[in-house]
Amino acid sequence: QTAPGTIDDAGRPLLGPGDTFVAAGGGFGQKAVAYMTSTFDAPVYVTGDNTSISFMRSSDKGVIVQAQNANLTAHHDYFVAYTAVEPQSGTLVFNVYGFFVPGTAAGAFWFQNQVVPSVGSFTKSYYVYEWTDTNNDSLPNVGDTFTLVESN
Repeated sequence: QTAPGTIDDAGRPLLGPGDTFVAAGGGFGQKAVAYMTSTFDAPVYVTGDNTSISFMRSSDKGVIVQAQNANLTAHHDYFVAYTAVEPQSGTLVFNVYGFFVPGTAAGAFWFQNQVVPSVGSFTKSYYVYEWTDTNNDSLPNVGDTFTLVESN
């Protein structure tokens, strides 16, 4: 996001048609993700307060999943993976992020091990998963459970 011509001052991706802006992490650290969320151009956005956090559908502002912050740990989190086109520049944006750091790591692991080997079978614009560290090692890996919550 720091490369010249990648995003504008507001965070809008500028790469244009034929190029993909790839981001791992949510809008807190990724300016383009924050922009896509603020304009509801991302199909899913996150909202929350001091007690709970939710993934919401941009299309109807409906709740996909809501979790109590106290239940999100190094062994349990949720993540979203989505693709969306920024309408002004035509830039394709791909993003994976969790509610918290463990969810983002789980999403990155899931993407690398599920999507990359069979990218053609993932035809939805977004996927929301619940990650549970089944083998209790605090790391996302093949010993864990990834449960699809919603895709569209």
